[in-house]
This record gives sequence, structure tokens and C-alpha cells, in this order.
Amino acid sequence: MFRNPMFIHDIQQVKTLFKSLPGTFLGVGMTAFSRILPASFLENYHILALHKTGDLPLLRKKVPVFCLEEETDMPASAPGQNSAGLLAHPQTRRFLDTISGPKYFFLYQDYPELRSAATTHGWNLLANPPQLRLAIGKRRFFKKMVADLNLHPAPGDIHPIEVIHKKGYEDWRYLLGPDFVVQLPEIERGGGRGTFFIHTMEDYQQLQNRLAENRWRNTPLESVSIHQFLHGTPASMVICVTRHGTLVSSLQRQLLDIPCCGNFAEDGVFCGHAWGASPGSRAAYNSAFEQACRMGVGLGTLGYKGILGIDFIVHETQGKAWPIEINPLVFQPPVPENGNQEPLRPGLYEYGPKKVGRGERFFALIKETLEYGDIQNENQFILSDGPRSTPGGDSHSRLCRLLFSYPVMDTQGALSPQARLAAEWVREHALKGDTT
Repeated sequence: MFRNPMFIHDIQQVKTLFKSLPGTFLGVGMTAFSRILPASFLENYHILALHKTGDLPLLRKKVPVFCLEEETDMPASAPGQNSAGLLAHPQTRRFLDTISGPKYFFLYQDYPELRSAATTHGWNLLANPPQLRLAIGKRRFFKKMVADLNLHPAPGDIHPIEVIHKKGYEDWRYLLGPDFVVQLPEIERGGGRGTFFIHTMEDYQQLQNRLAENRWRNTPLESVSIHQFLHGTPASMVICVTRHGTLVSSLQRQLLDIPCCGNFAEDGVFCGHAWGASPGSRAAYNSAFEQACRMGVGLGTLGYKGILGIDFIVHETQGKAWPIEINPLVFQPPVPENGNQEPLRPGLYEYGPKKVGRGERFFALIKETLEYGDIQNENQFILSDGPRSTPGGDSHSRLCRLLFSYPVMDTQGALSPQARLAAEWVREHALKGDTT
């Protein structure tokens, strides 16, 4: 597309740059909110979304959105719940036929069947080849990359699944210490799926029973990753691999296993970020930054381009960061089972000073907006990206996003009172289908 490097000074320059390209850019995702960002710098931009969410009316004020669930009676449990299935549907194809000129597709993930469709229809797919994406997502690939690039590995290894039954807790305690982590490599979606923290013999025996048939989440298991439990702060970095080098974000603290998000069958479940809250010392940041740059260079030599998330465990006093996994953050939110009631509405909410009903305080919708700049104080938040209007998802999928104007976690790892109350209130009312 653009062959010569240049310095970008402001958003208007980005708009002018893309405006010079003929054709239409299309963001493809399971929900529309996950593809809204390019609307801030692309004038000829459309979104193709699979799921119908409550924030569509607000998003359509910014950009045209085609939603397949609005156009069909397709059940949420239908096959093809990915970009390939969305773009293969006849209703989507008919919509695309109404757009003339070259088409550039922003994809979260590419699939082999999309490559043949792109050749047939003359589409431009802005995504890494599916073979490369699938290889990079494997835990064995990540473990080998950590060793090859001389990064800081977590002690442990990947074994055949049979060892989980042949070896007992004391065997692993001798090798790794009393606390260790068991992960299931065949469960490829991240966010805590297939992850278990073992602290006692009872924890281990319970896991043995749960994996007695060598299956988890309806997936046959062939291997098991067992590594030492690293005590520290969970954090992540985002890198962007380009042909001119690697861009690296700041280190952001992760929110894991928050009780108000639900009771999970697994551990290390991702619940969000405490943006702006530094999770460690400068030395710890430098450790993560240096390793992230090495990973960016290594992936670039394989032909990878674009954005990637890296999870770390950060130890502040040691000034060290351990890379844990590459996490592409697949997104597919679930839905409240709300009968005939209306779902919770997206927009700006504020903690009500008055008591209602049984004397309980509540959050009130004060403005239909998704603009982050509309948040005026710490008692306000924006609800976006859901809830979905049709059934689907699993226990680890996102219900919606809550955006706050400040870091929601303190240095001790506790949620702020406002954030905790908001998360509990939204989850309770969304699952009941209440409209407040």
C-alpha cells in the first residue's frame, strides 16, 4: 500500500494519507465495537459484524455497520462463528456486492478458506497468513521461541497428557516447588481457558479427576504444560511488528480472577486491564521491554506483521519480567438469558446518590454515548461492546466492556470501590435482563 516510510505528526495526516487510496476499508469482527477504532481516521470505512449488540445505534452514528444477526435468523450456536463464516454467508456477500471498487479487509484472524475467497473476489486481506497465525498460537512454538531468543523462561516443560495421571503432586513439588501451573496446550483460546493453579495435593487430585478422560471443553487432550507458579504481578504489553521495526506499548497491569465477574472452572481468567497503573519498577519494565523487542524481531523474520499481545509476570523487587504466553485476545461476548426483557443499554452511567426500591443505591444511565472524553468523574463509567442480543459464548467470554477514567486497581491489587460496585451491578442486571 504505502512503500516509503514517513513521520506521522497528527491524526489529520493519517486521514489524508488513507484518503489517497481508492476503495473501501472494511473492519470484520464478531462485534462492531471491536472494529470501531479505524473510523477515527478512515472516511470510507464500514464494519461487518456477526453479533447484534446493544451499542449498534451509537456506533452507527460514527460508521455504517452491517450486522449479520440483524439480517438473518441464524442461531448463535450455528457453525462458522468466525470471520470466514461471516464473509462466506450469502447475506454478507450480497451486501459486499453493493460496494464498488477495491475492498480492504481488516481481519482479526485470517483463515485458509478466506484466502481462496479473496483470490476469487479480488479482496485485499490485511492479516497474517493463516498458517503463520496457527503456528505462532501454539504453546510449543512460544516455549521454543523463549529458548531460542534467550528470554526469561518459567521453569517447567510440556509433557504427554498421560503424566498428569502417572505422577502425583509430590513428584511435581520436588521438581517445581509447592505451587505450579498446569495448562492444556490443545485449548488454544487464551484468557485462562485450560489453566489451573495448583497449590495443594487436593488441588492436584481434583484436577486429575477432572481430566480423567483426557478431555476438556469438548477437546481431546494430547499434552500438558506444567510450569512453576511465578509469584508476581500479571501484566501485558502490546507490540506492533512492522518492516521498519517493532513498536512497544507500556506495561499494563492485568485484572485476573475478579470474584464479581463470576465463578470460573479455571484459573488466571482475564477480566480486563488497569490502564495507567504501572505494575512494577523501571527495571521490571526494561526487562519486559527488551524481551518484547526481541520477540518482535524474531516474529518479523518469520514474516509476521501487525499487533500481538504478550503476557508477563512481573517481579518488582527483582526487577524482572517472565514472558508467559502470546495472547491474541479472541473476543466473543456471551449474552444474558433475559427472556422478553430489554438488555442493559450501552452508554455513560453514574453511581446514583439517591436510594430507591429497597433502599439500595444504583447506577443510572445519564447519556447515550461511547465517547471516553464524556466521563467527568470517578463515579461514572461507560458500558460498551454488548451485551449481545442472542444466546452464545462460554463462561470466559466477555459480557461487555466497562471503561473508567482512572486506573481501577491500587498497588495492593484491589479494585477501587466504584469499579467493583459497577462490575457487580452490571453483571447482576445484565444477567437478569433488567433495564435501569
